[in-house]
Amino acid sequence: MKKVITFLVALMTLSSSYSQIDSLFTYELNGLNKEFTIIKCQDLSKKDLYIKTLNWIKTTFRNPDKVIKMKIENENIRIQIFDNSSICGKYGCADELYTIDFQFRDGKIKATPIEIKGVSDNYPINLKDGSLYYKKDKSIKKFYKHVPTGLAKLINKYNSDLYKFIYKKNDDW
Repeated sequence: MKKVITFLVALMTLSSSYSQIDSLFTYELNGLNKEFTIIKCQDLSKKDLYIKTLNWIKTTFRNPDKVIKMKIENENIRIQIFDNSSICGKYGCADELYTIDFQFRDGKIKATPIEIKGVSDNYPINLKDGSLYYKKDKSIKKFYKHVPTGLAKLINKYNSDLYKFIYKKNDDW
């Protein structure tokens, strides 16, 4: 019974954070289903969202100064993240560098995936064309079946983590 309750609470938490993101990314035959997503934070100013995003970067990543590739105060932050747990297949997980751009307006953050590329081979994944991973009948090639779901997982995870950080409750200790 405890496991069922724990699962339901986790599911409700996850779905509430995703509901504040206009829709999730998917990776299909034509690449990503959209160019960007909007993270809704209606009660916060542009400046507050910028500061909270910087704080998220500083607390989430071991070397935040290396992660931040560009910033324009209160307007824009571009980061490059190392990930080795999202795109996993039969022979292990791929090491990827994910570049995302955050733009800020009052009440919302625009999150735009810029690039995903392999670390070992420096091979960029085409975000606008997924045909490499699909057969002519539009089914996923067996060897690459983990790639489309892994790419979507990678992108959606960081958007959700940022939203959760923005609205986390500070414990008084």
